[in-house]
Amino acid sequence: MTFWQVFFYAALLIKGGRSREVIDITTETNVDVFSTNYPRPYPSEEDKEWRMSQEYGKWQIILQDFQLQNSKGCSKDYLEINEENIQPKRLCGRKSKQSIMSAGSKVRLHFHSDDQDEARGFRLTVKRLMDDDDMRKKSQNEAANVSVINRMEESWMFRILLGSLGCAVLVFTVLITLLCLEMRKKRLEHRPERFNISAFTDGGLQWPPRTRSDSKSYGRQNSNSSTAPLTQNGRFAF
Repeated sequence: MTFWQVFFYAALLIKGGRSREVIDITTETNVDVFSTNYPRPYPSEEDKEWRMSQEYGKWQIILQDFQLQNSKGCSKDYLEINEENIQPKRLCGRKSKQSIMSAGSKVRLHFHSDDQDEARGFRLTVKRLMDDDDMRKKSQNEAANVSVINRMEESWMFRILLGSLGCAVLVFTVLITLLCLEMRKKRLEHRPERFNISAFTDGGLQWPPRTRSDSKSYGRQNSNSSTAPLTQNGRFAF
């Protein structure tokens, strides 16, 4: 590839990669649209776009001052008006004061200039127009939006109330549980001691109870200290 071929492709890339400025217009009042540097000549190789969008109504575009480079088919410098499902309309050269009405509520203006023969540019006035049918649709839509907002607010209030009630029930349950535990603790602290009486003697109850070793010792002592009853003629005497 030669130097001139590289230079040619680089120039094409630079020219094709220029940026496009986009401006959104959503106002309900009149707005003026100017070409860059107006009333001085606009710059070369510029692409600029204005997007007008509303849910209802139409747009009126008034050409207050319009001077662009004239060309066959407006192939060089032009202002293009685009709408959905409608053939784009290009304007170039000199135009006297004209008014263009859009068919719908969304319009896109695209200004393009080539690399030579810049002109004065343009000044447009953009108006939003609404008829009775558009006003009725807008009112119905606003009423529906208000109804939706009210339902959303009621839903949020219900959720907040439900959450608050749940928190209150949880706190009440915790307090009742703590109160029950505290009352049980106090009952245990004031309850009298119970004695384990399990040992019996000949004379009645004995405390503390004897252990097994004590019982054996006590039995031996009684057996040693006891004497045999006196007999008379081989009989026990009582």
